Amino acid sequence: MAIDIKNVRIGMSVKVTSPKYGYVKLYDTADWDEDNPTKINFGGVIGKMNNGLQLGIIQDVYEDSKLALVQLYKPILYMLKYRTNAIVPLSDLTTISTPTVVSGTKNYYCTGDSVRIRTGASLTSAIKSAVNKGNLIGQSDGKSVNGFLKFNLAMGGVGYVAVQYCSTVKPVTSQPVKKTVTKTDTTTGTSKEVVVTQVDTGEGWTVKEVIIKGAIGAVAGFLAIKLIGKLFKLKGD
Repeated sequence: MAIDIKNVRIGMSVKVTSPKYGYVKLYDTADWDEDNPTKINFGGVIGKMNNGLQLGIIQDVYEDSKLALVQLYKPILYMLKYRTNAIVPLSDLTTISTPTVVSGTKNYYCTGDSVRIRTGASLTSAIKSAVNKGNLIGQSDGKSVNGFLKFNLAMGGVGYVAVQYCSTVKPVTSQPVKKTVTKTDTTTGTSKEVVVTQVDTGEGWTVKEVIIKGAIGAVAGFLAIKLIGKLFKLKGD
């Protein structure tokens, strides 16, 4: 059964369960008209997940369109970058567990991007995973050890995060963007201005990725030219 939006909680563990297909698509962006929130235009497909598999934890909810921003248990390589978040319709999710706060601890959120979660309270300790700004890290008693807080992680298990990147107040992250666009009715031919709301995972291209992408394109173009040259030479022979 799909999640009732009234019962959604940040940190809720979920798995995929598409009522239409045997899999669920994970997206990087989505937008919709405010006067027609049931019609959603999705962006790029980060990946697909078969029904019944654990997906991750809910980090945010967009109520008008019943979408969830999910932090993935397993990051997905997409466009040369490991994506740790995806936008998923709530209708394609079901609850595994609901977060509870243990006595003597508080929920903490991450205040930076790509902040490392380590196995111990030291910069030399192994890296378990990473969290981004606004992500729920988990629960901690707030006692610093060597500049680290110990967590019962929202993603499961125990880990340590540098105290300067932890806050009991959820920081402001990229909010849904609203813009006015002109749309034309294909039946009547009439046009009107509508307000469109857009959300994304906040994990777009970095400068480094753009450079890599450009370099790959240049190499591919060079190889294509070389191949065409060889083909013409063979024809000439």
